[in-house]
Amino acid sequence: MGALSLRDLTFRYPGANDAALQGLTLDIPRGGVFGLLGPNGAGKTTLISLIAGQLRGASGEMLLDGAPLAEARRRAPRSLGLVPQEHAFYPMLTCRENLRFFGGVQGLGAVRLAERVAAASAFARLEPVLERRAGELSGGLKRRLNFAIGLLTEPQVLLLDEPTVGVDAQSARSPRPIASSSTPATTWRRCRRSATAWRSSTMGACCSQARSQKCCRTPPARSRCA
Repeated sequence: MGALSLRDLTFRYPGANDAALQGLTLDIPRGGVFGLLGPNGAGKTTLISLIAGQLRGASGEMLLDGAPLAEARRRAPRSLGLVPQEHAFYPMLTCRENLRFFGGVQGLGAVRLAERVAAASAFARLEPVLERRAGELSGGLKRRLNFAIGLLTEPQVLLLDEPTVGVDAQSARSPRPIASSSTPATTWRRCRRSATAWRSSTMGACCSQARSQKCCRTPPARSRCA
């Protein structure tokens, strides 16, 4: 995985009085695993959307291996993978057709595409439902399909936004470990570092302390990192 660095990242939605993110500074080293915790509205999805390039207009820096993240995305679009909160597939297509479509539009050749569809569907335990239409799946299976699509290109950076919502406890053990090392689709370990976002205006203060600490458990005004 590439080294991801954020420097004084600030973002405000148009017309909003408060910043969704303010002064966020964070380093995740190559092979690192990082979890961001916090209540609804704390800015977690906003941060993921900015890193993924779905939102623009933030001040500060986002770097991947020392280069601007936007440049890295243009140079190697497959270097970053996203598993969003929402279902991001076509309900009228089967699971296999969805996997083949999303792998194809990301430039996987025929042989490699077949290999990655097989590997991602096996990891997400989708083999029994590959020929079923995605719209007919249960909520948990839809979440697994979302997850498998995100794994197709073996991205350097894999972003997971609430990947286990609606998934049964047994299945949640598969996506909960975050990708690490040079083969993110097949090598996994549990999140070892995290930061807690208490409010949108204070996420940056907490995350900046979390660079070399385990987890901020109290608001930054009284913060102590364990």
